[in-house]
Parts: sequence; C-alpha cells; structure tokens
Amino acid sequence: MSLFYTLAIRVFGLLIRVAAPFKRAARLWVEGRRNWHKRLKADILNEENVVWFHAASLGEFEQGRPIIEKVREEYPDHPILLTFFSPSGYEVRKGFDKADFVHYLPLDTPENARNFLDAVRPKIAVFIRYEYWYNFLKTMFRRGIPVVMVSSIFRKEQIFFRPYGEWFRKALRRISRFFVQNEESLTLLDSIGVESMELSGDTRFDRVWDAAREHRDFPLVERFLAGRPCLMAGSTWPFDDQLLKEIVPSFPDLKFVIVPHHVDEENIKRVVSLFGGEVALYTRGEDQDLENLQVLVVDTIGMLTYLYRLADLTYIGDGFGAGIHSVMEPAAFGMPIFFGPNYHNFQEAVDLVERKSAFAVKDQQELVRGIRRFADDVQAREAVGQTCREYIQEKRGATDRVMMGLRKYLGEPRG
Repeated sequence: MSLFYTLAIRVFGLLIRVAAPFKRAARLWVEGRRNWHKRLKADILNEENVVWFHAASLGEFEQGRPIIEKVREEYPDHPILLTFFSPSGYEVRKGFDKADFVHYLPLDTPENARNFLDAVRPKIAVFIRYEYWYNFLKTMFRRGIPVVMVSSIFRKEQIFFRPYGEWFRKALRRISRFFVQNEESLTLLDSIGVESMELSGDTRFDRVWDAAREHRDFPLVERFLAGRPCLMAGSTWPFDDQLLKEIVPSFPDLKFVIVPHHVDEENIKRVVSLFGGEVALYTRGEDQDLENLQVLVVDTIGMLTYLYRLADLTYIGDGFGAGIHSVMEPAAFGMPIFFGPNYHNFQEAVDLVERKSAFAVKDQQELVRGIRRFADDVQAREAVGQTCREYIQEKRGATDRVMMGLRKYLGEPRG
C-alpha cells in the first residue's frame, strides 16, 4: 500500500508540473518548491529546538495561528518553522512575523521526508486539522519526533473509518496526541483504537474573537459607505455574484461590498462586468465616485476578516456550491448572516441557524426577504448580532487547552 501511495503522490506531482504553464496556482506550487532543500538548509542551519507547524492552506493556518502566536510568546528561544502545501496559504502568509521561517512542504515522497527532517530536526511537529502525509509521518515515527494534530475533526465517511482503511488507521494510532473539535471526532477515533486524544474545541473561535478586537481602518471603504448600511459579501463565487447582482436593485439605500474568493485579474474582470461596470474597485483608490456608487469590489486578499467590522449584514459565499466559507468572522463582529443551503458540514453555521442568528436561503426571493427584515431595523440587527457574539465567546478557550498539552513536549515556558 505504501508503494501505491507513493506512486500516486509522484503522479500527482507530475500532473501539477504539466499544468504549471497554464494554471497560476500550479505554477506557484512548482516554482515555490524549486530548490526547496537548499533553501531550507540555509535557513535552518544550526538551529535547535525547532517547532514545526504545518497547514494545508490559509484556512488551516488561521486555525493554527493562535497556537503559533502562543508558542512564540511562551518559547521565544524555540525557532518556529511554518510550512504550507497550497500557494493560497503560502503566498498570503509567507511574511508572517511570528514564524522564523516559512516554506512550502515538499511532495510527500520518502526521500523528501528524509531530507526535510534531516534539515529541520524538529523538536515537535504540529499539524493543523486535516493533514496526514504518510511518508512524513512514517519518518517522524521512526525518529521519535512527537506529532501532534490540532483542531482535528473527523467524519464517519472518511477513509480512516472504512473497512479498507486499516493502513491509514495504523498511522493515526501512532500520532502522539489529537486535539479534536467535537465529541463525534472523539467517538470515531475511539472506534479505531486511537487512545491519545482530547476534546479541545476549535481554535478559530479564539482567532476570530481576537481579530474582532483588533481595530483596523479602511478609509476608502468608509468613504464608499458614507454612513449608509452595508451588506458585506465574503468569499463569493460566480453563482453568488449573479445572485447579488439580481438583488442590488431591490435595495437602493443599501451599499454592497463584494469580496470574491478569487481575486485574479480574470475573475475580477468578470465580477465588474457582471455589475455593468458601475462599481468601485478597491485597488483603483480614491479616484472614483465612491459615494455615488452602490457596489464596491475588493480585489485584494487578506482584508476580509477585518472588513466585517464595517458591515451591517453579511452574505457568505459558496453555499450554493461545495459548501459555505467561514461564518465565524462576521459572527464575532455581530450581525445577521445569510448563506445558501449547503452549510450542514459546518457546525458553527448549524449552531447559529438554530439560534436564529444565521439564515440559510434557498433562492433569491428568500434572500431578499431576509435582507429586508433587517436592512432598516437597527434593533433587530443588534439583537441578532449580540447572539452571534455570545456564541463566539462561549466557544473560546481551545488555544489554552492545546497549549497545556504542548507544554508536555516543549517543557515549561521561559517567555
């Protein structure tokens, strides 16, 4: 099975290289890993007690970020290496100042795993949420490197719990510690013989709560809003953009800020064209008729978490596709949240729907009715917003629980 897995990984790497001339993400993936071993060795040279954090992409990084920051605070003498699998994480956070080194994770082959670990010699490896790279895990197990999984979440349909998943289950049983998000994950891990696990909750609640307390100014957006109520549409996809385009005329007194999930030139041109060109574009700056336009398209990344501060209502994208993006950020700022019907795999969305502070809509008419309910009723918005904030507060604390476990491997903090 391990030979078959490694062959599949090599084929995957080959396909990415074939796609690189045509796809920007594939090109970044390939270019970012070029000469990775030489660059990594030059960075990590003679470093001791390296704490290695790995995140697949930007979302996983945000889950792990509170823990990284806490390790930096408590163990200032421990260098931190942060790795990403996806360009969407690396390209945004390669300058993250709480990590000493930020690199791509090389392809999961036996030789890459050996070379990587020879260079890094980590004191501990902390993998965030979903990442299970067999050759890296196998090599770390052989070398006695503790491997901790944080903010993990499991569902019964995953391969680990299938009749043919024993090969994968063996790897899970050797992981030093799991910190899981919910009771279901504990039950599933227990069913396959995993013993070293505990319920910590989701570190994202700590992260979004901290972000909501961090004030950032966006003068251009504030000038665009000009004191009028705002619907912020976060991480939108084409279906969402079309839906929003259809409802804008129904709310002439409402400003719309649209933050597409993809901000490449082609997609931004599509969004602008969809709205007839009568939109403000964030990167065009102040030289626009901001106050008199109804739609602002944010064509840059890294702002959305903090932009929610300026919103009165929120629409979360991809609920009519693969599944919604995060509802935690707008909930932390406190406001009604709308999204499409595909939200049931996200516990926080389910919880907020049950608390009647987030609202799943199945079509344009339902979205219009929902927005109309809150657009002019400040008291109703504030009541729902308070419920959202209370929910986030209730769920905080995962970072402290994880840190209690990590101290067993890192020793007593000196910072």
